[in-house]
Amino acid sequence: MSGIATFELTATDMLAAERLNFWAHCRSPRGLRELGLTFLIWFAIFGASGYRYWSWSNYPEFLLTDLTISLGAVAVPMLLRISLMPRRTRREFARSTSLHGPIEVRWNDYALDVDYPWGQARHRWSDFVRWAENASSIVLYKNENGAMFNLLPKRALSYADMGVIRTALAAHGVRKVALASARSPRPARQRCAGVSMGEER
Repeated sequence: MSGIATFELTATDMLAAERLNFWAHCRSPRGLRELGLTFLIWFAIFGASGYRYWSWSNYPEFLLTDLTISLGAVAVPMLLRISLMPRRTRREFARSTSLHGPIEVRWNDYALDVDYPWGQARHRWSDFVRWAENASSIVLYKNENGAMFNLLPKRALSYADMGVIRTALAAHGVRKVALASARSPRPARQRCAGVSMGEER
């Protein structure tokens, strides 16, 4: 099955994609390794620095303090990035003129074709290494670190469109990143879709 849509990206679309990209990275093998390594490093640093104060009598308190500081070292940067994300994303979108303007998206069982104001791109479904979705967006990743991705806002797609896209991704073995919630909003009366970043052809 095939489909076609015309759209213009908005700052809200990009913010939704950035949030999904962030949580998808945290749930990816690489993201989990980074979080785990950060925790272990801080756990080892605090444990080594406080070793001389350690004794069997204060072992529970010492372990609890070490765990709390290590978890804080992981959580605080994440919370800071999340809190700054809206302002940073909107500022970057305003500066990225290449993301502005009408874009036409076409898809079938084999590929996703995109007509940008500055050129054209074709993405075979097998080119994507993983994908993720939440209540507002579908994001298709072309590499594991998430630097190259394609965005499809769900507000712009019908349930049938989303079904075709999911089926095509599954048929080509593209791994889905499991997130807490991926319920789809009711499709808008006017169809549109968004894709950011691609390879020019």
